Amino acid sequence: PDEKWITFDGPIDAMWVESMNSVMDDNKILTLINGDRIPLVGPMSLMFEVEDLAVASPATVSRAGMIYMDQAELGYMPFVLSWLQRRWPDEAETHDFYLGLFENFVKPLLLFRELECREPVPISDFMAVRSLCILFQSLHTEANGLCNADGTSYAGEEYQKLAERWFVFATMWSACAAVDEKGRVKMDTYVRDVEVGKFPPANKIFDYYVNKEGEWGLWEATVPSWAPSSPTMQFAKMTVPTVDTVRNSFVVRTLVMCGHHTLVTGDTGTGKTVAAQEELDALPLDSHAQLIINFSAATASKTTQD
Repeated sequence: PDEKWITFDGPIDAMWVESMNSVMDDNKILTLINGDRIPLVGPMSLMFEVEDLAVASPATVSRAGMIYMDQAELGYMPFVLSWLQRRWPDEAETHDFYLGLFENFVKPLLLFRELECREPVPISDFMAVRSLCILFQSLHTEANGLCNADGTSYAGEEYQKLAERWFVFATMWSACAAVDEKGRVKMDTYVRDVEVGKFPPANKIFDYYVNKEGEWGLWEATVPSWAPSSPTMQFAKMTVPTVDTVRNSFVVRTLVMCGHHTLVTGDTGTGKTVAAQEELDALPLDSHAQLIINFSAATASKTTQD
């Protein structure tokens, strides 16, 4: 018979883990508090995926084999390879193209970010790459000229040229998104030096997006004109669109419409709440609903659950 695995993914609780001791013995029998005994059949095994063993007793630890997964040693490439295999399983040329971008562009860029840039909200390399994959997959659409209606990618030199630009754009707003203003200046110089994406010489790389023609366009050109909707409009309700609001809105909306979580960070008074509320208000009512919860430094998880 096939081997069957029961996986416990999460922190160990001192109460229930003691009940697992009898299961991990050779007899594989779960003994409950009420006296019931539930045997596990031969091909069944347990796997615990935990952060630490802080509350595990020696009796539990001695009954299980231990494998320590070191994030620094494991790295992000297993995730990248898995993502590429899932996304382009039968497209070897496309698979190798993106693998080359990760090896030759993303890997040295993450090292440069660690050594030369400051992040007010630090992001690990693994989470930066995961965010990159999520954002790029959200941008890899027919509307952006990267695939057919059924999701099959185009191929050839023209596809790779366009895909490289979208990939660099996704990298800017994932792996590089959390660096401060000085870091963005350094990133601008670094990305231009490695000559990936072929940016125009003017402005910073963060001032560009990929337009409908597949070329780099300035966000500034997409900022709409604005006027109060009525003469009696309250000053507090006025939000004048800028380059920052337009490009932040594009990234957030791209992620939200593809069903991905989004975290907006920034200093006090930078308009995070207003921007988030505008994005919520713009969502289609037939598929989305709003639930707004205000948190503070004193908010506890138990308060939220109650």
